[in-house]
Amino acid sequence: MSAAKATPIPFTGNVGEFNDLMKRYHAANLRLWKDKAALTEQYPDKWVGVDENGLVAVAPTSSDLADRLKEMGRLGDAVATGFMNTKPKLTIL
Repeated sequence: MSAAKATPIPFTGNVGEFNDLMKRYHAANLRLWKDKAALTEQYPDKWVGVDENGLVAVAPTSSDLADRLKEMGRLGDAVATGFMNTKPKLTIL
């Protein structure tokens, strides 16, 4: 695991802005879940970042994805990230 720390999102005290960010982040997670099969097919074994409108960035590692999001000014924004694993482990509940 990397020693790098996550970039905190500064809280301005504006509850409306915070609620808007959380709504957008929720929409981004739903989009990632909905598009997971297509993204896995298109970007096998890659890390992707998705916002409520679709794909934002792709990278080979989570660290590289964080760097790309930071370069784009989107690190800490409402972007859901995930690994498009083509060989997921079987989990029995």
